Amino acid sequence: MDGEEVEKLSRTLTGILRHFPQHFNVQMDSHGWVDIEELAFAASKKRKQLHWVRLRHITAIASTDPKGRYEINDDKIRATYGHSFEIDLDRPMDKIPDKLYYSCSPEEEGVMLKSGIKPVGRSMIHLSDNYEKAVEIGKMHMDSPVILSIDAKKARAEGVEIMRGGEGVYVAKEIPPQFAKKARKRKKAGT
Repeated sequence: MDGEEVEKLSRTLTGILRHFPQHFNVQMDSHGWVDIEELAFAASKKRKQLHWVRLRHITAIASTDPKGRYEINDDKIRATYGHSFEIDLDRPMDKIPDKLYYSCSPEEEGVMLKSGIKPVGRSMIHLSDNYEKAVEIGKMHMDSPVILSIDAKKARAEGVEIMRGGEGVYVAKEIPPQFAKKARKRKKAGT
């Protein structure tokens, strides 16, 4: 596959597994799993420019994805996070960092600190494992993101479920306000 083909297939997989499996007539179970061969067939039939897609192509994309967006189990595949519909991800809840980070706009900051962090346009919120990554993600959507620090250790001790998503990504249905505060800007090394 060349770079353009990889990009097209990756975008199609993300769309099907996270947002619209029904548009491709793909059967998804309650945990987000779909049959890889069914997915390959559906993608090749629905998107004519992907007529060449086979199981091995999907497996290659999933197993080399640097963000850990996909999970393969035997002959099934699913997205590990980013769903815009309700799904029971049943992801691992161990090895969660004590602190996590969330980027928001300056306008959202006050509301989130008062009411908690809730998903917008997705079924779960995405948390980063470090401040710098949260800034990077925030800057994809706005010029000056505000970074909130999440006391994940305390939240989990009080019953908030936080699961591992992809590489450095953690997901939760919501974070109550008592576990969030504005993160202090980190100084760059050598300053």
